[in-house]
Amino acid sequence: MPILSGLFFLLIAATTDADSLFLKDGTQATVGVVDTHGCCIVVKHGNDCVQIDKKNVTRRVVAPDSVRTDNQNTKEVFCKNPLSVNMAIENILAGYAAKQTMLSIGGTIAFQQLPIAGNGGDEKTIATFSIKLAAFLSKRGTVHPLSKEGMYFYLSGDIVYNDDRRYLALPYELSVLSNERKTNVTSFVKLDKAGNFVPTTKGTTLKALEHETVVRFMVIDLLKKTIVFDERVKDIDKGFKELDAKNANDSQNVAGKNSILVIESKIEELLKKQFR
Repeated sequence: MPILSGLFFLLIAATTDADSLFLKDGTQATVGVVDTHGCCIVVKHGNDCVQIDKKNVTRRVVAPDSVRTDNQNTKEVFCKNPLSVNMAIENILAGYAAKQTMLSIGGTIAFQQLPIAGNGGDEKTIATFSIKLAAFLSKRGTVHPLSKEGMYFYLSGDIVYNDDRRYLALPYELSVLSNERKTNVTSFVKLDKAGNFVPTTKGTTLKALEHETVVRFMVIDLLKKTIVFDERVKDIDKGFKELDAKNANDSQNVAGKNSILVIESKIEELLKKQFR
């Protein structure tokens, strides 16, 4: 059966004017390739051109006329500045209608761990989603990890040949805001030679860190092209960090990391009410 389906895929690809891309996440899509130079393959979708990172592409099946047209359209104005995958996904989802409905248990769920939009600053790479939520979703359906490039092909309307995914779940947007205030602390104690606690005037300056992490989590019904779950969940993480670098240690609060675990649990509780 895999051999027959592979032959079927290649036959269809050969009869179109588009090329076929095979991604590492298993996505197989027929697309219009505009440019293959550099680190990305540029594909055309409507009036947009989108960059697909070659690191996520395993192979490309070239259509009969691709050699003639490759790189020809890069002279067009709208292809001089191709969109990133993140921006292309944002544009597509901006046109999706939001219609919150119950989710069917047993469907196939594509899952992406990294946010598409938001402003996490230097903390964004730390505050990413763990596999905990994927484990939760796996109890409601079959979960398949999906790259951002794969997400784009599923959402764009291009021909995707392994389109058995019913839902797409992702932390669409992540924002981390940090507030800081300094506190002088001098009421420390120390042990004297006799083993007694005695006051000391030696003080230190601490800064109180408050991180407000907000995640907008979405579930998209890929069949109906609608947003069926869209919730913003917030958590505030507070902690102290010593300003004196020589007194600092690894156990200090890490911005966003604890909040993501809390937010994941909150999202799980919300999703439990959506599955039937």
